[in-house]
Amino acid sequence: MSFQLFTSGTELDPFRVERLNPEEQFPRKVTITGKILSKLVLGVEPDRQQFTEIAPFVAVGEDKAIPGAGKDSFTLTIHYSASQDTGPLLFKALGAELVTCNHDTCTLTVAGTVIDGEVEGHTTSGE
Repeated sequence: MSFQLFTSGTELDPFRVERLNPEEQFPRKVTITGKILSKLVLGVEPDRQQFTEIAPFVAVGEDKAIPGAGKDSFTLTIHYSASQDTGPLLFKALGAELVTCNHDTCTLTVAGTVIDGEVEGHTTSGE
């Protein structure tokens, strides 16, 4: 199945930065929650179909070191409604390794290690 998935945040809650070892600067966990606009495009012209949904999400980054490449990690979880098209179609396209569905929700979870760049966690006071 040929598809593209586009997402952008629509509502962001205040994010949290937590020191996992209070005695040390690292590691830190950065948690961002809110709602995301998700656009799923299936197929190519002339049979292309598009599905949109606003869904709650949780993004968690672990800031383990500077530089973070190869050490920092990131997880994104999006909770789609099982009664709409996006979640069930993602389950069909990606399988149970990345998407789980129950009666109400289809949950997409992607995770990995940062290859290039940094996960940075700062509070408003600069910590």
